[in-house]
Amino acid sequence: MSRIRYGWLTHQGMVRSENQDALGVSPDHDLALDHPKGVLFVVADGMGGHRAGRRASELAVSTVISSYAGAESTDIPAILPSAVREANRLVYHEGSSTPAYHGMGTTCTALVLQGTSAWVAHVGDSKAFLISSEGISQITTDHSRVWELYTRGVISREEARIHPERNLLTRALGQRPETDVDLVGPLTIRPGWKFLLCTDGLTNHVEEKELREAVMRTTPAEGAAELIALANTRGGADNISVQIVEILAD
Repeated sequence: MSRIRYGWLTHQGMVRSENQDALGVSPDHDLALDHPKGVLFVVADGMGGHRAGRRASELAVSTVISSYAGAESTDIPAILPSAVREANRLVYHEGSSTPAYHGMGTTCTALVLQGTSAWVAHVGDSKAFLISSEGISQITTDHSRVWELYTRGVISREEARIHPERNLLTRALGQRPETDVDLVGPLTIRPGWKFLLCTDGLTNHVEEKELREAVMRTTPAEGAAELIALANTRGGADNISVQIVEILAD
């Protein structure tokens, strides 16, 4: 049975006064992949003002973890999107019923590794990448107007990365009572593969080739710290969160 190691780090950046990102992993004491539900990683990027954005991301991460862990089924393709939908329901309810949190929302990207397989559930524009000796590929789709322009061929990938309207989302948790959740997988994982989950505070400053080079050259913990430092040296205009998970040999 393969094992994993991971590293994660979050930083408020060089401009923002508060960090509205949130990260989570479950279980955090067992890195084996043979648990029926595997190992779950979550990243979220809150929005809606200082208090609201932070509350939205923290609520999303805690709800995804608790809902996923508490599910009676072990059918990952069913319970992983369900956990994200439950997070949407709670974020929407709190944003609708609490004046201080009115209009809050958050992105959410969740990765599960179990056995020899991986799944990603996703809403918003935080990202999941698969990185290996063969290259880097984004395995999530940004739910944003700029990404739609990119997929239609109106703008290039580089233009999308720096577009002034790149933060205008078409889908996020908390916007509506119900939301669609993208599910990618199962992917058959291989030793040497690395998964990178991050908020857009990283990718707004760091190109994909730079992400791959740093991740492949370092341990997950070192890579997370190096990438956040690089984004901050280039302005750190937003909160920055990074999770790197490495598939180890047996």
